[in-house]
Amino acid sequence: RFPIQSISGNKYIMVMCEIDGNYIDAEPMKNRKDAEMKKAYLALLKRIKESGVVKPERHILDNEASAAFKELIKSECKLQLVPPDTHRRNIAKRAIQTFKNHLIAGLCTASENFPSLLWDFLIPQAQDSLNMLRTSRVHPKVSAYHVLEGVHDFNRVPWAPPATRATIFVPPEARASWEK
Repeated sequence: RFPIQSISGNKYIMVMCEIDGNYIDAEPMKNRKDAEMKKAYLALLKRIKESGVVKPERHILDNEASAAFKELIKSECKLQLVPPDTHRRNIAKRAIQTFKNHLIAGLCTASENFPSLLWDFLIPQAQDSLNMLRTSRVHPKVSAYHVLEGVHDFNRVPWAPPATRATIFVPPEARASWEK
């Protein structure tokens, strides 16, 4: 659970880790009810499938999920449960911790005027920057981002720390107060 409810009403973040590509994906959720969890899971699964590179065959899940959520996963791919009290084998726990630390680090570098109610709008940037830093397990010379999303063009889409304060220059001719 995130300590602050976002302006969109989100309180939770669902994190999914694609193991071969070492790609971490995240989706904000309003609550932990089955309907909201299904919606977030299907959004994450859709993004992974749309890459065209990965076809999920097996989902490894801890034992905390509801029966309805497990049935949804079984309808999409094979379900494997992590043995109880074996946290070392649960890759998702480590992915959650990694994403959480990365998101918090990004929020700490945000401008002091950044409204904390907008934290869920920073999730896509946190996810992309994290995956650019992680190497792929299958192709260790490229990033996890490169495997699923392709090459990031920094000339077309420049990168800045999250919630950076920016001053935008408006030329005098385009200003409302300019008289011709």
